[in-house]
Amino acid sequence: MLHQEFRPSNNTSRPQLRDRNILNRLLDYLDKYGITPECLKIKLLESALLDERSDVIAENVHRLMQHGFLVALDGFGTGHAAISTLRKFAVSRIKTDRSLARDLNLDEEQQVITGAIISVAERLWIKVLAEGVETDLEEGTLQRIGVSLRPRVSARKADADFNAQRRGYCAAA
Repeated sequence: MLHQEFRPSNNTSRPQLRDRNILNRLLDYLDKYGITPECLKIKLLESALLDERSDVIAENVHRLMQHGFLVALDGFGTGHAAISTLRKFAVSRIKTDRSLARDLNLDEEQQVITGAIISVAERLWIKVLAEGVETDLEEGTLQRIGVSLRPRVSARKADADFNAQRRGYCAAA
């Protein structure tokens, strides 16, 4: 069974997202190794939403989610895509760009913008994860306005935890 804290992810490119056979390719690959779609997070960059063939991309994202893949929009808030594109692409999760967390506790305008992104995402049933939180003040401000945070963990502890618990997290159901 998949462990909540460990889910491999795949950074997916625009050409891959435009491929009408992406779902079949991924399902074949996962089947070959006895892995279920729920075990893999498909990450796409905000800039992929600006593709001239975004209807094909939206259809592929929808099909991937229907088959159980977690689809996450990475680096949201860098200015490439409008918030309204969240509705069209119906992703499971957005990860806000580091620039939205940097010195957030010092910038009230940035807090309003970040809060608006969170509000829109919540109303669309999209989870929001903050990237690059480096200080307790940034963390506290993000928690106050409603962003989910990954625990800040040292690289050494993360490696030790991973090595100690890596087996069995993504076994086929």
